[in-house]
Amino acid sequence: MKRLSRRARANQDIREAAAYYQDHAGDATALRFADAVDTAIVQIATFPASGSPRYAFEFGFAGVRAHLIRGFPYIVFYSEGSDEIEVLRVIQAERDLVAELTDEDDH
Repeated sequence: MKRLSRRARANQDIREAAAYYQDHAGDATALRFADAVDTAIVQIATFPASGSPRYAFEFGFAGVRAHLIRGFPYIVFYSEGSDEIEVLRVIQAERDLVAELTDEDDH
């Protein structure tokens, strides 16, 4: 299995979403979200080609794949290199995904 890393912005995305769920839906929902993120990331690490290349083709994000988080309206965006998989962002699906993925704070 390839080495897996997460950008600081991806970690921030996860923390912010978990805090939102904790504040608005309680601890149990926040924990379910965290577990769902972990499950998605394990799936990505195990089967990196399973994510959709839709955004790479549709919006010109070369090499970026997307994996839906089961049970929550969030998408894990990641790229696969020769020896590493990098989680770029974890974004709420109803947001402006292009704007979020090109956010200058992310680079």
